[in-house]
Amino acid sequence: MEPSPAVPQDELQHSLAAANNDIQALREAVAAMREELEVAKAGERTHVERATAAANDEILQLRQTVTVLRDDLERALAEHEVAKQSILAASQAEVKQLQLTIRELRDELEGRHAEG
Repeated sequence: MEPSPAVPQDELQHSLAAANNDIQALREAVAAMREELEVAKAGERTHVERATAAANDEILQLRQTVTVLRDDLERALAEHEVAKQSILAASQAEVKQLQLTIRELRDELEGRHAEG
């Protein structure tokens, strides 16, 4: 093995200082990237939380709307049933009245026919 040529001490220290500077710059770059990544993650979490809250609000509003519409429909159906029963009762009363009138007219007609 041949002895390696001697490197001047100043040059060696200069190379070591440059390497240390590069290492420090890389550490600072990694730290900055980590911080940027954490900020991005926090921003994404905030965005997701806001979107989730907005979706939950919309779901709540839709559920309330469905409840109101269901109540309105049930009320309308009940009112329709009451109106239907009222019309049916009125129709039945009219039929009875007409049957009574027919009977009275028949009796009157038969009475005249018997007299005449």
